[in-house]
Amino acid sequence: MTTGIVIAIQSNYYRVQVAGEDQPRLCKLRSLLKKLHGQVLVGDQVELSEQAESGDQGAITAVLPRTNALTRPAIANVEQVILVLAATQPAFDPEVASRFLVQIEQEDLPVVVVLNKVDLLPDPELHLITHQLKSWGYPPQLLSTRTQAGLEALRATLAHRTSVLAGPSGAGKSSLLNALQPGLALRVGEVSQRLGHGRHTTRHVEIFTLPPEVRLADTPGFSQLTLRVSPEDLAGLFPEFCEYLGHCQFRNCLHREEPGCAVQGAELARHPIYLTFLAEILAQPLSLPTDNTLKTQSRPHNTQTQLPKLARIHRQPSRRSDKQTLAAEWEDRES
Repeated sequence: MTTGIVIAIQSNYYRVQVAGEDQPRLCKLRSLLKKLHGQVLVGDQVELSEQAESGDQGAITAVLPRTNALTRPAIANVEQVILVLAATQPAFDPEVASRFLVQIEQEDLPVVVVLNKVDLLPDPELHLITHQLKSWGYPPQLLSTRTQAGLEALRATLAHRTSVLAGPSGAGKSSLLNALQPGLALRVGEVSQRLGHGRHTTRHVEIFTLPPEVRLADTPGFSQLTLRVSPEDLAGLFPEFCEYLGHCQFRNCLHREEPGCAVQGAELARHPIYLTFLAEILAQPLSLPTDNTLKTQSRPHNTQTQLPKLARIHRQPSRRSDKQTLAAEWEDRES
């Protein structure tokens, strides 16, 4: 059985890279697998059938167990996240950077912060941003895709691993890939002067195999991410908060205005950002569980009402059930 890695998904086709082959295979998903497994992600290791339909080069018959899976971007089996942030053009935004970092921390994946476009910023301003990221627990790798400063150090970080690029639009993710492998010639968008961020140039998740033994996934950029985390867990996703957690006066402290809060007392630089994220999470509507004891009944004038369900022993069998029972009885008689 042939195995490979899904490197891109477009429409209903899966591009699968098989070891030892120069070009990826264009494959379809077996309909039975689609029903049983559900979604196949970029980064999945899959088994292929050699029996292909016309125009295809194989069919995906099985998905091998995953080590992890991200939801946004949708990708599997990632070993580290390369978070690309721009030092300028667009200007470095601590809140946007923190939003990405919180999401990555929630996925429990190692993160390497790359600060791009460092050649466009004066040294004193660059030092402030670098010091800021270090105080959060993320010492950055400095990079310029234009001058290629810091590129070889990044190659060493990427070697022999599967990494995924993340970061806001305009940070330079596609430019970074072009610098690592000039033959790719990916589309690069200019930064919008009016909006202050880059235009989207990457439309789907795709893994690129680069020498030496580097697998790097490019993903669509996002300028805003919705946080999906419980209020109680949010503070633990800020590394610089961790030494103060558990030392508050109240065990259920949310580190807002509670007396005896150790996090507030530490006067941490990102505490205002934490409060912004906490307010956003608390304002999200709760997804209430479905009440299985009620049923919906349509009424005149396009109205609906909720009625209690009868216990199973008191319900009348449906006509469909009656027909199925009768058919089974006739089959027993004929046999």
